[in-house]
Amino acid sequence: MELKGRQLIIFTSLYISYTLYVYVRRSVAFSIPALVTSEGFEKSQIGLITSSQSIAYAISKFVCGILADVVSPKALNSGGLILSGITAISFTGFNSTIVLCFWWFLNGLSQGAGWPAAAVILKQ
Repeated sequence: MELKGRQLIIFTSLYISYTLYVYVRRSVAFSIPALVTSEGFEKSQIGLITSSQSIAYAISKFVCGILADVVSPKALNSGGLILSGITAISFTGFNSTIVLCFWWFLNGLSQGAGWPAAAVILKQ
């Protein structure tokens, strides 16, 4: 199967955007050793932070699955990427467990927009 010019651009854009979603979603895993050693977080606090994102991601994926049929999937994908980046950058500015849980919960909410929007764009 050969892709036409526009299809190739759309496929490449979706591939790159979903790669960025996954990278940001997993980025806290790279910071866990630093949080434990330099900030003194315990394993239970790290678990709370990562669990808050997982819970939000599950909720958001369900909601955005419905939302992707109603609003523009391109806007949903772009908005999710932007919000995901903002929350990931904001995450680095704090060292309180509650605040980090809050930011990573928001990150999980923004992450849920990725796959439903990509699926709708691919279907179109």
